Amino acid sequence: MTFKTLPFIVWNKIYHTKSGLGQTPDPKELFSAGMFNGMVISYLPGFLLFAVGVLISNALVIKLGAGLLLCSAFLYTANVLKIFSQRA
Repeated sequence: MTFKTLPFIVWNKIYHTKSGLGQTPDPKELFSAGMFNGMVISYLPGFLLFAVGVLISNALVIKLGAGLLLCSAFLYTANVLKIFSQRA
């Protein structure tokens, strides 16, 4: 939901007065789709690997899953910061 509502909230705060006067970005253009896709691609296998690692008690699989989840968290944070760094 972050990448559905947060861009709209930020767009509404920054661009609502300029919406009829010229070109303004769409709310979906305020975040990086590439970073979002990377986040999803690293989150799903990371979660599965972490869960399987816990079930089979394998530290290497747990660490690999945790690394992918950490990568996903960094991409999420970078994308949210990109949204908040918008200027008019």
